[in-house]
Amino acid sequence: MKFCHRAGYLPELARVCLDYAEFLIDTVGLQSSGNSNHEKARMLLDDNRGISSDLGMPFLLERANSVAERLNTTSMPAPANPDGLNTREMEILRLLASGKTNREIAESLFISLKTVANHVTNIFNKTNCANRVEASNYAHRTGIV
Repeated sequence: MKFCHRAGYLPELARVCLDYAEFLIDTVGLQSSGNSNHEKARMLLDDNRGISSDLGMPFLLERANSVAERLNTTSMPAPANPDGLNTREMEILRLLASGKTNREIAESLFISLKTVANHVTNIFNKTNCANRVEASNYAHRTGIV
């Protein structure tokens, strides 16, 4: 794409943008990397439609509009583990959101207090939460609990 853009090969760039957007939708899927593929496909389609319209390429413009409709109707369920939380972190976040202390979490999961503290720190980092209250709100907002 960069080559086509630098070389001024606009018809080819429009086709590549469209093909790449379709690839992202059909092959890679839209949930990878936290919906970044969805946004990338949308940007590629916007680029294609701009170029196709400017160059008077109605066939490509029509095809891009069709792909954009598919993109808009593609269901995008929330990821099972938002923000890269692993299964254990999800489990600990649920317990944390229910008001349990680190000691209570450690006892209920049969793990050390230090391990719980490490998981809680990871949860805070991955969710950009500063404390347990924010993490609890995050858990409720994202449907984890």
